[in-house]
Amino acid sequence: MAELDFSTLADMQTLVPDLTGVAAPADLDNLLNESAATHTSGTVTVFRPYWVAAAILRRQLNTKRLRSARGAAFDSPAQTIRGLLKQQGAWDAAGSDAHSDYTVPAGYETNPAGLVF
Repeated sequence: MAELDFSTLADMQTLVPDLTGVAAPADLDNLLNESAATHTSGTVTVFRPYWVAAAILRRQLNTKRLRSARGAAFDSPAQTIRGLLKQQGAWDAAGSDAHSDYTVPAGYETNPAGLVF
């Protein structure tokens, strides 16, 4: 499998549905573009698929995905969302370490501890 390019929209359009396990919403491109980070004075776009996947799952908190047929065990969307945001936070931290001008747009920061589900 080829390495993902976080600056390529097409790669992210494929990754996000894989992360969520649901079909891509109609506004996927908007979510990817609005939440994208930049560096090198805004000329390099870095898409943030883990944040987008978490946002999509937050919309569907009332939807449970079957994890097991016996006993009807369900997974925890809140735990999955926190994990995605934690992963995005790690990517953002690495971006900040690598590029002093790495910028996440206001309102799209990751803060799993502060989220309310």
